[in-house]
Amino acid sequence: MSTKTPILLVVDLQQLYVDAPAAWGPRSTPNLTTTVPKILSAFRANNFPIVHVQHHSSNPSSPAHATQTANVAPHPCAAPLEGEPIIVKLTGSAFVNTNLVEVLENLGGKEKNKLVVLGIDSAECVNSTTRSAADLGWEVQVVPEACAAYPVGDRRGEGAEIIEAEVVHKVAIAILAAYAKLVGVEELLGELSGKAEKL
Repeated sequence: MSTKTPILLVVDLQQLYVDAPAAWGPRSTPNLTTTVPKILSAFRANNFPIVHVQHHSSNPSSPAHATQTANVAPHPCAAPLEGEPIIVKLTGSAFVNTNLVEVLENLGGKEKNKLVVLGIDSAECVNSTTRSAADLGWEVQVVPEACAAYPVGDRRGEGAEIIEAEVVHKVAIAILAAYAKLVGVEELLGELSGKAEKL
């Protein structure tokens, strides 16, 4: 077991992405909104840091633009508490053109800490953020049961194949296994409890 302190990175768990428009198709991981609060509660109970990442689009006509306040608001399953840092990003990775590195350094950096990543979308921002963290030398854990994806088309127009959300999620998580340790919820909760007892 790693001796480093876990920092939870909550990626894009906002209203638009958790409860997406019907046109996006059904989301994977149906238990996402009951699983995430358990993890946040465990981090808070054991006084481990939580950093929230929110995605805003730079396109004024996008439903994820900052002016669409209801859409970009945190989903209740992952609402930040006072004092928990919030990072706003405009790209896939939470490390690009944000102050995330500075925030993490203020928490002790990668020498003392590791990242635990969860959120949406497994194939997009969770993937990009996790791979960036690994490239920067962080020890990373990803919680598949607390991540989710949406169906993906191959973008060749009408009649193109649609890949179901659960397939997208599974493939994305499988790819991340090369960059991070995949951990189950119960394993993670046990690890958090064990670390807290040693402090």
